[in-house]
Formats: sequence, C-alpha cells, structure tokens
Amino acid sequence: MFRLFVLLAQAFKPFNKKMSVYMLKKAFYFRSRTRHLNSLYGLALLLDEFGEHEYAKKTYRHIIEKDPDQAGAYYGLAVLYDEMKDYENAINLYHAAIRLDDGYVKAYFFLANAYDQTGKKDEAIKYYKKVSELDPCDFWAHNNLGSIYEELGEDLLALEEIRKALKIKPNHYKGLFNMGVMYNKMGYNDKAIDFYKDSIKVNSHYPYSFLNLAVLYGEMQNCKEAVKVLDEGIENNKCVSFLYYNRACFKARLNLKKEALCDLIKATELSPGLVEYMKKDEDLKCINDMKEYVLRWG
Repeated sequence: MFRLFVLLAQAFKPFNKKMSVYMLKKAFYFRSRTRHLNSLYGLALLLDEFGEHEYAKKTYRHIIEKDPDQAGAYYGLAVLYDEMKDYENAINLYHAAIRLDDGYVKAYFFLANAYDQTGKKDEAIKYYKKVSELDPCDFWAHNNLGSIYEELGEDLLALEEIRKALKIKPNHYKGLFNMGVMYNKMGYNDKAIDFYKDSIKVNSHYPYSFLNLAVLYGEMQNCKEAVKVLDEGIENNKCVSFLYYNRACFKARLNLKKEALCDLIKATELSPGLVEYMKKDEDLKCINDMKEYVLRWG
C-alpha cells in the first residue's frame, strides 16, 4: 500500500497537486510497513517539494529510527531546518551527517553556509575549505569563500578564491560580479566596469550587477550613464525597488525632479519600508517640497 500511494502521488503530480499531496499523506501513514529506505527518501523529498515540511521531517526521523547510520536522513532533516532558518538545529544535524560520512560534500557545504548565516565566519571558512579539499572544482565553495574574505577585508585572499571560481566557470555571472566588486574596492574602476558589464551579459536578471555598475558611474560623477544602466536594469527586473530608488537619486542629481518623483513613488510602492529612509536621503532633498511628494509623505 505504501508504494502504491507513492506511485499514485507521482502520477498525479504533473496535473493535480491537491490529489498528489493527498496520496503522499496516505503513503505517510503506511510508511512503517516498508523496508525500502529508498522509497522513504523519495516520500520525504516529495513531501518537502509540496511544502508538507512536518510530514517530511517525520519521514526522515522514521528513516533514522529504522537505521541510525543513515547520513542522508540527517542531511535531509538539516536541510528542512535550514530552509526554516532554524540554523542551530540545522548545524547540529549537518554535523551528525558528517560524523557518519566524513566525505559528505553537500553536508559540509550547507554547514558552511549555515555558519555564514549566523555570523560565524571562521567556521564558515573552515568548512568551505573542506568542501574545496574534497571537490576542488566546486565553483560555489570558492565563490562563497571569496565573498566572506571580502567581507572580512581580506582582499588578496578574496581575489584568489574568486579567481579560482572563475577558472572553474569562466562565464558565471556571480563570479564575474564578485570580481567587479573586488576591482571596484581596490580602485580599478575600468576593470570593475568591464566585469559588471560581463556579468550583465551573462545574466541580465541579476539586479545587483546593474546597481553596482550604476553606483560606480555615480561615484565617477557620470550620473547620465548611471541612469542608462538603471534603465536597462529596470527593463530586465521590473519589480526590484532599489533600482527605481537609485534611479530616482541619480535623476534628482540631474535635476530631473518629476522623473525622480515617479521613480520614488514606484520604489516605495514596491517596498514601503523605503519611505523613512528616503526622507533622510541627501540626494532627494531637492524634491521633498514638490506638491505630490508633500501630499503623499508629508
């Protein structure tokens, strides 16, 4: 019965989500009758996919009850807690998976990420390094390690790791973006611009490349070019508030007050939390006496 309900859930999955979830829950209640751990893993993954996280957790725990040496069950459970931002439980469970399998690359990777999320940078570095030892071609381990080093002000180490990442995937938008960040930080504006532009060519739906490039042009006192970059960024990312907000700032600096106000209205509609921030923004002081501004925000 267990396997029958799992098969029915998979059959309904493409066209009837509600019935698929119903069949998964039916399978859940018959889970103790199966000896096939692979089937239980499949059930847990499907439950997670459909947002039935508590059922998925119970299924992973059931696997552990059947066989306490199942590193994959601890890992699966850790991922669920990770997704809920319960990093303390996630970290403990990733460690449990690693104790059972000291070559578990994914467990090391997401353990490093969980430590990064909780501000424990030294631990994050330690485990990203472990990932790159086990798999030297892991792009994200080098890339994320580079980001942490940059955050800590270890720019040469950051540059080294990002270069390693780009050797693995030369045209990855995030590696190109991070290289732009590093060159910008070190004062090599032309190189930074080139890397941001390359990142945009690869992925025009990553709004931070447009933002950083526009801000760099702004720092170079080229507000017109900054606006052009943000025009393109908004064309490709229509619901990203900070692109409208920054375009409003640059238009205000160019004395395009009406256009700046329109962008500011759009930005605050998308992210109402920007209202308090904008009232203190020096770039926008030139429009805060406009009639529509006063009517909207006082």
